[in-house]
Amino acid sequence: MKGHPSITRRLVISLIVVQCAMLAATIGGVLTYNLTTSFRNGAPSLDPYSETRARALLAASIWRGSEGSLRIAPTPEFAEYASERPSFRYAALDPSTRAALPGSSPELVKELDFARAEIESARFQIASDPGPHRTGFLRRQETPAGEVILVIYGCAFGSGDLLYHLYLIAEAIFSFTASFIYLPLIAGSTAIAWTVVRHGLKPLGQAVVSAGRIDLDSLDQRLETAHVPTEIMPLVAAVNAALERVDAGVARQRRFIANAAHELRTPVAVLNARIDAPRKPGFEVDIKRDVRRIRNIVEQLLVASRLGERPEEMNQNVDLVDAAQTQIADHTLLAIKGGRQIDFEAPSEPVVVTGSRRAIEAIIANLVDNALRAEPMGGTVTVVVGADASIAVVDHGAGVEEAERELIFEPFWRKNDLTPGTGLGLAIVRELVSLHGGVIAVSKARGGGAKFEVTFPLANRC
Repeated sequence: MKGHPSITRRLVISLIVVQCAMLAATIGGVLTYNLTTSFRNGAPSLDPYSETRARALLAASIWRGSEGSLRIAPTPEFAEYASERPSFRYAALDPSTRAALPGSSPELVKELDFARAEIESARFQIASDPGPHRTGFLRRQETPAGEVILVIYGCAFGSGDLLYHLYLIAEAIFSFTASFIYLPLIAGSTAIAWTVVRHGLKPLGQAVVSAGRIDLDSLDQRLETAHVPTEIMPLVAAVNAALERVDAGVARQRRFIANAAHELRTPVAVLNARIDAPRKPGFEVDIKRDVRRIRNIVEQLLVASRLGERPEEMNQNVDLVDAAQTQIADHTLLAIKGGRQIDFEAPSEPVVVTGSRRAIEAIIANLVDNALRAEPMGGTVTVVVGADASIAVVDHGAGVEEAERELIFEPFWRKNDLTPGTGLGLAIVRELVSLHGGVIAVSKARGGGAKFEVTFPLANRC
């Protein structure tokens, strides 16, 4: 994929870079060793490293005339080299006659008796020379003009000699070692790395294929883990764990939707039956109660869904006192018509929490609606807002048995088929409370009945 290089390619490139760096380090080590061994008696003696370059420049300056005679005609580079080193002298000898070629340094020819020397390769010094650069080199060598004996003396090491020496070392390494050893080594190691990585990542490719086959209808499938490398196993395990969570969540949602559709049929059927039945006393109150019950369920479902899609709605500052008063005002008329009352207690100061006002109002509405249905005729439901960001709704009905105080928060749980409602309300309430970081609990009310209490975290107010 464009912009995403494969791990195999990156590994191979890294391997080649490391090997090239090792080669450079080898060259540097050889040069450092040679330079280090050139220090004698604590004083530097790098002049021998200038000899190779000087001899090459001298060889390039040997010319053969049209009549076949040899002579030294310094090239511009050789002339510059010689001018930079006042102590430098040079000569070239005819191998057959040992005679110095024209252009040789007269003082060097005069100092040494080349005609009597039978040596064809030597390093020498002139004892009478008091200068610091008094080392000479003699070597038989092939030049563009033919084979001659080159003699140089008084070489002085310079920056150009260092570059030339580096060039020679690199050329030697690449011409032999690289051709016969290093390049095959790079090629071989690269091929091995490529093969190993490709083979090692093959199980990951199989896992990718498995992932491509998974959709909402096959969330029970998992990525293949057979032969997956140890380094990649945590990723595959994490993906499988995520798939398991998604599978469980989708299963819950499907059950929720299916059961909600099924359970909502009951209050809708009751509502239709009331409408079709002959009018009785309290008909309007019953109709309004059924409509409010259905509306509360739908509203709570919508709020829970929207909070998942719009988390920014959870950042509102909500006054619990005002939210509770709003819902009590909505329920008061229905409570009075049903022969019940609502008592409200709250601090005189606002009690502010952070969350969604619609969700908090849906929580209060559900608890109040349940309490009104449980409250005996002529009774009073009590709603208390505490300064600690708690809301308590108390009724005086049959209450909730201790063994059922957790079951009532399960979706679609009802004590029996005669119990009114869908069993959705309290499940949604607990979900909304949990989204706000709060807790909900049910206990026995004083004097009998049930007490539902929700506690929210107080908002941080500056």
